[in-house]
Amino acid sequence: MPKTKSMKEEYKLAKKEGRQPVCIYCGKPLDKIIQSQLQVITWWWDKEKKCYVKDDCIEDADKPFCASCDKEDWDFVDEDLVDY
Repeated sequence: MPKTKSMKEEYKLAKKEGRQPVCIYCGKPLDKIIQSQLQVITWWWDKEKKCYVKDDCIEDADKPFCASCDKEDWDFVDEDLVDY
């Protein structure tokens, strides 16, 4: 298998070859990607509507990482092979 330089390249190659991507950092099949996310939702009282309305969510996320080697890389979840 050709050595790829980035996870983006590895994802493209894996998709083209119809196979599971491997982690470019440890070389193991990328079985699990882990990412912690925090979402804060705020509800405000609307005097005109006389009810609470939801404000835009504030979201924060840690870098995703390979469960095998703990290497962090945003590209683990930034491609066509990740189902959102």
